[in-house]
Amino acid sequence: MNTRFINFEGIHGSGKSACAWNLYNNLNTNNIKAVVFFEYHMNSTIENPCDVRMTAVMTEKEFEAVIQSHSVYEELLRDKLKIYNGWYCVFVPDFKEYPIIYDLLRPYIADNGNLKTERFMQALKGRITAFVEQALSSDLVYVFENVIFQQILNELMRTMDCDEQQMTDYILEVEQILKPLNPLIFYLYPDDLFKQINKVALERVSDNYELYPDWIDWMVEYLENSEYGRIHKVSGREDLMIYFEKRRSIEEKCFGKLRSNKEKIYVDRIDYDEENAYIYSKYSKL
Repeated sequence: MNTRFINFEGIHGSGKSACAWNLYNNLNTNNIKAVVFFEYHMNSTIENPCDVRMTAVMTEKEFEAVIQSHSVYEELLRDKLKIYNGWYCVFVPDFKEYPIIYDLLRPYIADNGNLKTERFMQALKGRITAFVEQALSSDLVYVFENVIFQQILNELMRTMDCDEQQMTDYILEVEQILKPLNPLIFYLYPDDLFKQINKVALERVSDNYELYPDWIDWMVEYLENSEYGRIHKVSGREDLMIYFEKRRSIEEKCFGKLRSNKEKIYVDRIDYDEENAYIYSKYSKL
C-alpha cells in the first residue's frame, strides 16, 4: 500500500516544521489529499491525533473524582472523554475557559515527565491505535512532526523510571502500531549538535523577558523541573546540552532499529529547495 503516515524527527531548529509544511503543500499541489499536524498544535485548541502531551490521563477513579468535585461540568467532561487502553483521557486545552476544571486536570497532564512511564505509554499507544483505525478508513496522507522520537524520549527521559533499552522497545512498539499505514520516517540531522542548539538559542529570543524567557532559558527551566533535572542536578545550559547529547544518542540507536521506510537527512549538507525536492521524491517512490 502507499504511505499514509509521514513523520519528521530531529533536534530543535533542524527544519521539521518547514519540511512538514512543504511536503504537505507538495502533496496537495499534486492532487494527493493530505493533512499536517505540527508539534505546537499540542498547545492550541487543535488536538493532535498522535500526541497525548496536553492530555489528562486518569484512572476511572480519578476521572470520577474530578466530576464529583464539580458535578456541574459532568456532561461537558463526559462529552470530551476518550478511553485509550483503559485510561480516561481528556484534552486539557478544551477547558481553558473553565479555570476550575483546567486546574483539576493539570496534575494528570502527560507532559514533562509528569506521568509514570507505563501510564504515559499505554495512553499514547491507545491514542495512536485509534488514529490508525481512523486513518485506514480515509484516503488522506498524514504528515506529522515529533510523533516518535521527541515525544516519547522527552517524556521517558524526564520521568527517569526506565532505561535506554526500554525506551527503544517502546518506540519499536509504536512503530509496529503504525505499520498498517506504511510509515515513512525522516530524521533531520545537523552535523554539529552544539552549534545547532546555539543557533536556535540566538534565533528564539524573547521580546519581553518579563513576560516569558528566551527559548534556551525556558528549556533549562523545563528540564530542571523534571525528575531528570532533580536527579542530575540540572542548573544551567551546560547541563541542558548534556541532556540533548544523550537524547540524540538514543535517537540514533532507535533510528537504526526502525524497520519502516526511513531517511536520514544531513541538513547541513543540502540546501533548502534540494532538501524539499528530495523528501517529496522519497515519498513518490513508495
